[in-house]
Amino acid sequence: MADPALHPETLKHQEIQPLKEIAIDYTPEACTHCPVSNSISVTYDHRGGARWRSTTPFLFGTFGSLIQCPKGNTSGLNFNLYLSSLEGDKSQDEIDFEFLGKDKTIVQTNYYTTGTGNREQLHDLGFDCSDGFHEYTIKWRPNWIEWLIDGNVVRREERREGEAFPEKPMFLYASVWDASYIDEGRWTGPYIGCDAPYLVGAGFAVVVCTSGGLVWHLLSLEIDMFGSGMNLITTIIGFGMSVTFIVFVCTRIICRRLQGAESRPMFEIDTSIQPEHRINGLEPVLVAGIPTMRYNHEAFSSIEDAQCSICLGEYQEKEVLRIMPHCGHNFHVSCIDTWLRKQSTCPVCRFPLQHSLETKHVRQATFSMSQSADRPEAPIEHSRQWLLPGSERSLGNISREVHLDIVPGNTQPNPGAPETRE
Repeated sequence: MADPALHPETLKHQEIQPLKEIAIDYTPEACTHCPVSNSISVTYDHRGGARWRSTTPFLFGTFGSLIQCPKGNTSGLNFNLYLSSLEGDKSQDEIDFEFLGKDKTIVQTNYYTTGTGNREQLHDLGFDCSDGFHEYTIKWRPNWIEWLIDGNVVRREERREGEAFPEKPMFLYASVWDASYIDEGRWTGPYIGCDAPYLVGAGFAVVVCTSGGLVWHLLSLEIDMFGSGMNLITTIIGFGMSVTFIVFVCTRIICRRLQGAESRPMFEIDTSIQPEHRINGLEPVLVAGIPTMRYNHEAFSSIEDAQCSICLGEYQEKEVLRIMPHCGHNFHVSCIDTWLRKQSTCPVCRFPLQHSLETKHVRQATFSMSQSADRPEAPIEHSRQWLLPGSERSLGNISREVHLDIVPGNTQPNPGAPETRE
């Protein structure tokens, strides 16, 4: 379940937050995490690789990292930075940066929607990714995705009408694994391992939420493949990464403070005149007027894994749901009421609710969904249920909309899921 405290709308007024917790999906003895220095090391040896992830999913944002890939012959290996709604789930959404060990002058980008990929693109880096640190960034918005290398956009994908697009909350992942068995070694090359140990370094990935103004210091990463210990070279590299990290963070903080100082006078004048514009949510009386109904398994029988798109919890029998006007999306009452105190749009389709609920021509609607099995004579509970003129729906229409719009599956991590990404 996504933590509301980490939602972009909640975080937009908070300061820089270091990520002090990660989860290790497999081979925990091959992965170490130091919260003090925000460093992670992953060893790839006879035990296989390891994979870590953030403990909280994110819904849109900017995710980036300074990465230096390992030197030597890395044929057969795959090391990556990616977002996934649930690794191993056949219906997952995913956005990737993947380094293919057979050629360190290219990088592959890809994205999945409901488990379907086949959107791979290879990009010529113009350099060897093992010669130094470079910044790799994923910008994910409701209607577009961008992949950037050293600040330059190498790929952009926009949402197209009628086509699926990544929109599930996603965890941040990184892993290293032997992918030489895929496509008979043609993807990453045959595994060689002649130059082990290998070291992958990635420094201070950042998450910049779409609301702007927030920089989340996420981690400093080292992946030690086949290595058994630290030596002088590793120490020097680590020291260099630390210095680079400090310079980078200080530069970002100074730049943001300068930008804030330039815009502060106008902001202060505007907020002093119209302080009520700080909150863009709906009035409580409007929220209370949005339709409600009790969840009934028989009425929702056509929906697979019916769940609330905000908390990602599955609906339970007789739970009270609130139904959005016009679009028909449904959520737990407590979840959507909390959302609508800050926002005035549907969380799924972003349909604006403010003008729809304030119109003088709203009229009461009747929902004719199936009755509860234990009380067939009792109507479904709806205290204030309204639809816009021309938006009346039969039960069949409502059911079909819920069936199409609710995201199936559970976004709770599956620790034991093996690598399945190709």
